[in-house]
Amino acid sequence: MIRIAGWMASVYAPVGAFLLAALILSACTDDKGRLAGAMDGPACRAALAKDGAKFETVADFTTNSGCGITDPVKLTGGVVGLSQPAEMGCSLALAVTEFEQGDIQALAQRYFHQKLTRLDHMGAYSCRTVRDAKGRMSEHAIGHAIDISGFVLADGTRISVENDWFSTGPKRDFLRDVAKAACERFAVVLTPNYNLDHFNHIHADLSKWKLCGI
Repeated sequence: MIRIAGWMASVYAPVGAFLLAALILSACTDDKGRLAGAMDGPACRAALAKDGAKFETVADFTTNSGCGITDPVKLTGGVVGLSQPAEMGCSLALAVTEFEQGDIQALAQRYFHQKLTRLDHMGAYSCRTVRDAKGRMSEHAIGHAIDISGFVLADGTRISVENDWFSTGPKRDFLRDVAKAACERFAVVLTPNYNLDHFNHIHADLSKWKLCGI
């Protein structure tokens, strides 16, 4: 280990930390900005089918605005239902499916002693930019993001991000733990704690960045 004394440490240490973070980030992503190890193509669709997901294969597409999805699917449900069909990249569909059936289902059992039956969401693919980001395209624009608004349990109980995130009791605690688990599955997770744009949903995506905004 090289030690830098005095004022030089205060100058060079932040630079070294930045370079180290950049190296770690580059090791976690590929040249297309996806998480390393993200599954695409036939292998991804086979894994989706094995997990019991219901989906339709969609042809790759791009738009004049720079939006589009490589290896898209329309996810319509599965062991856990969706409030509406969602078009997204297959790698995101697989991440969402495994997140539903693994982490969220286990948390539903822990907090409410019953099964999760539906995931409510506000959409996945959407050709738009990031708010307040000077025109930078959203991960939604390439099918790498989903906005989760709530959950429905077997007895019909609904847990809403908008209504329950800042409440007290098991619904609040469940949502906080769902968000923590999402940080292990997705690259970026944003919640009502992050900013007012997310007051009613948990944003989860597979971008090239890593941020747990919970």
